[in-house]
Amino acid sequence: MPWVEKDASDGSEQYPHNGVSAATNGNPRTEPSIAYDAIPRHAMLVYHELTFRGEWVCGQRFAPTGLRLWGSDGGAISPIGSSPLSLYFSPEITYSSLRVRA
Repeated sequence: MPWVEKDASDGSEQYPHNGVSAATNGNPRTEPSIAYDAIPRHAMLVYHELTFRGEWVCGQRFAPTGLRLWGSDGGAISPIGSSPLSLYFSPEITYSSLRVRA
């Protein structure tokens, strides 16, 4: 399950200690990738999620405090279907002061 952590320039934690999970349901999530939108100071995490409906590309947007903006389970973006998605997402990406840990 990917977790997002954010630190200020002085090293203080901006999100809850040990980060914020992408969602609260128990579905497996892999291949996270993160981006940061500087104007509203939001982080966006995109990942693969395996559900009872199949494999999906899903995401979550986080407020500057770490609050999940797309609900407790994030949002489904697109089904992957029977053929694997041929995109590569690194499980350990750092943008500015954001980190993802799987």
